[in-house]
Amino acid sequence: MKLRNRIDLTFLLHRMAFLSAKVLRSPLPLKYFPYEPKVLRIMRSLKGRLFVDVGAYIGFYALGLHKNFERVVAVEAHPETMNALKRNARSLGVTNLRFVQKAVYNRDGLTLPLHRGKCPTWHTLDGSLQNFRYNGNRNVLVETVTLTSLLENYETVDLVKLDVEGAEFRVLEGASPVLGKVQQWLIELEDARRARELERFMLRNHYYYRWITSKHLYAKR
Repeated sequence: MKLRNRIDLTFLLHRMAFLSAKVLRSPLPLKYFPYEPKVLRIMRSLKGRLFVDVGAYIGFYALGLHKNFERVVAVEAHPETMNALKRNARSLGVTNLRFVQKAVYNRDGLTLPLHRGKCPTWHTLDGSLQNFRYNGNRNVLVETVTLTSLLENYETVDLVKLDVEGAEFRVLEGASPVLGKVQQWLIELEDARRARELERFMLRNHYYYRWITSKHLYAKR
């Protein structure tokens, strides 16, 4: 079964770390889909040449939107999750993806612990979030990269989706030199107390914005 342009026709169930590596796909209308339906409504309407999915997980957006964009860069730090993402891409016959197994941050070339959350699918570089366990035995060391480095060879980026579990402002800090390239953002904000700060950042950098949900901000030039 091939993915279609409309993301509501195919979806991937989350692969839990403690379960098998099965990935299920099922054709369901958007109104029946329980995962971020308001975000999906926006995302499926966006098209262009380049989509950068930061925190791609097993590829829900990177794979679901691959026909909306000429190229997709899927960035995922956790090695097991990246392996699942690659398997999903192969099984679906998706060929226009570039895979980057690094953690996007405000500095290049660091080696940092990726903390595991209470939910096995959550991982973060932020060591202060309450929903995350900080057990050194379960942490994974990952290499960091900035968006500046990641995007240096692209003239224009149509869309960046950011889901980095608390490291949002670190990522944005590392993107300062290339903000002019990015036309649209979809950002999941982990700490609601910093919503005004994110709004000011967008206005300062000449983006219009609106909140799709209480934690998802969409911005465009």
